[in-house]
Amino acid sequence: MITFSVTAQTERLSFDEFYDLVVFWLETDGDDFGMDYEELENSLRLAYDNPIDWNKAEKKDFDELLFVPADVVEELLYYIYKNGEAHSVNELMLVPKVDYKLRELLPYVLTVKDEYGNQKWEDAFKYASHYVVARTDFEAEKRRGYETGKYQGLPFKQIVKYRSEARDNFKAGVTMETDPGEPWNKKGFDLYRAYAQFDNLKVVERVVVGAMKVAFGNGLIFGDRQYGNALDRMQSKLNKNDLRCYGGTQEYEILNGVGMSIQPVKGLTISILYGFEMPDADTSKGYWKTIVTDGYHRTETELRKNNTLMFHTIGARAMYDGKWYKVGVTAYGGFFSMSSVPSYQNGFSGKRQWAVSADYAVRRYWFGFSGETALSQDIGVATTNTMTATINDDYSIVLNHRYFSPKYHSYWASSYSTASDVTGENGATLGLRLPLYYNMCIDITGGGYVDIRGKSKLGDTPFRHDLNVRYDAIFREVHNLNVFFKFRQYQCDKEDGKEIIKKAVDGQTCLLSIAYKNRFGNGLGSTIGAQANVTRDKLKVWSTASWGWMVYGDLEYSLKGIGLSMKGRVEYFDAPKWDNRFYLYEQNISESSYSPALYGKAFRWYFIMKYAAKCGVTLQMKVAQTLYTDRQEVGSGNDLTQGNHRTSFNILVSYKFKQNNHNYERRSKTL
Repeated sequence: MITFSVTAQTERLSFDEFYDLVVFWLETDGDDFGMDYEELENSLRLAYDNPIDWNKAEKKDFDELLFVPADVVEELLYYIYKNGEAHSVNELMLVPKVDYKLRELLPYVLTVKDEYGNQKWEDAFKYASHYVVARTDFEAEKRRGYETGKYQGLPFKQIVKYRSEARDNFKAGVTMETDPGEPWNKKGFDLYRAYAQFDNLKVVERVVVGAMKVAFGNGLIFGDRQYGNALDRMQSKLNKNDLRCYGGTQEYEILNGVGMSIQPVKGLTISILYGFEMPDADTSKGYWKTIVTDGYHRTETELRKNNTLMFHTIGARAMYDGKWYKVGVTAYGGFFSMSSVPSYQNGFSGKRQWAVSADYAVRRYWFGFSGETALSQDIGVATTNTMTATINDDYSIVLNHRYFSPKYHSYWASSYSTASDVTGENGATLGLRLPLYYNMCIDITGGGYVDIRGKSKLGDTPFRHDLNVRYDAIFREVHNLNVFFKFRQYQCDKEDGKEIIKKAVDGQTCLLSIAYKNRFGNGLGSTIGAQANVTRDKLKVWSTASWGWMVYGDLEYSLKGIGLSMKGRVEYFDAPKWDNRFYLYEQNISESSYSPALYGKAFRWYFIMKYAAKCGVTLQMKVAQTLYTDRQEVGSGNDLTQGNHRTSFNILVSYKFKQNNHNYERRSKTL
């Protein structure tokens, strides 16, 4: 991955501008691996409205900052421990591992000298904000499923949310959603979700009731999809102790129940939880093979898969956080409350499952070591260990080794098995950060992994290796240039009748992307970018490989005085094969995200308009269209539409009331 950046703080960015900049930098790795942008937006909005007091912060206070790596959080806390209170956010320049991107972003969610002090619980609701939103998405073209009656509901996606947030002490909300085509007459909304989170109750650090997400240690037992990447994110999401509410619309890997974290003595945190999930699967034959995660249940066949399983989870964790070390133990048990539910997914079988793990971390000056080792039923073992060395606060080396027995599986760490396909894998990743001249830096990350699930009929063991290169630089105040390179080589399975055999050749892919973002001032900004990829069998020459390319340009303009902002994009792409497809994040209206798979040959554009009235009402609209030049119908099966185009509309109305503005005033002075 290569990244070259330039940014500014000559004027305070609006939240939309700040959020778009965060996403721009997250995209530098070229692979989002299931990033929940809806959750990211909501968490950053809370941190933007209620910035963290750096001098008084604890590790849990940084939970909302999903874009800040865990090792950077450690450095931020250690700086205050070592040097005493910071007097300005400008001291971020003195903190190791806070790179140039974070130096731009953190001042919008970080402050010092909180003149309001720690808020008392009895005063928390005095400063609470309340947020109500209604959103609908629909398409101009009619899909075949509606014409034939296979899709029994209306062609609209509908979301209704309510959130209440009382600074750092209380959060609560309700989320309701129905997907397009879902039959409304059976139970109204397809998804109902409610949650409440209470913090800072003296010895009790946190209580969560309702929908929640859990991430402990390195994620071997309780993790999320961001843990699955073999490269950068694997290195930056280490030794978590994260139990938090969830109000998004993701329909899998969400627990519903109750969890609590207490701190009986300084440094020791104990967490316990119980929850259940009702995943979707086809159990009509008395067993289930795979869990359905697309969230759509439009046809009669799909409806029969809806909430067919009930999975119960009990978990506990104890963690001690010392001055220079940290140790934790996690235990987990899960079971299906059905009479007979054999499963053949990723080694999980029977009705019950258990796993235990120990995670550990040591940091002394320039050296750090962290990891987790877990044991699951059937004596499946998994371990991941990372060593870091930092020299002169600039040069750093990261080495990560991972081993996963073919028998290892933990339901709530399915990022390792289903999303990233690393169950039964042994390999290592090496990362180097080398500073250059004038605020420039190059990052190189590469890894090799062997599939140990079994040798193929050819007698070899599947092997893949990856290489990412990123180049960072800041030499001006308003320019951001991102260049990313990725290479991957791997062996592919193919099916010959009922037998899985190994292809005699390796597959190779290369990706190069360039994006230049510029803020001109006075609310005007633009982005231009291009991507190209190539994929081939190793036996083929590059000239006969399949090539894909795309170009795009964004333009945005904000009239902050009247609360009006507009954004637009045009792009053209040519991806002749599915392996050449592009995933490019699109700016969107609030409460959702969209990163379409760009496949085929087409021209695409979208336009977004947002208006925020001073009374707290916000109106947002997006219209997008894809015009294909290589086909006269789009999609297949029930999703097919006639014509060479697809046109979508997104409309949102929200109302935010009883909002405390003190934090805005304080942070404005800080900036």
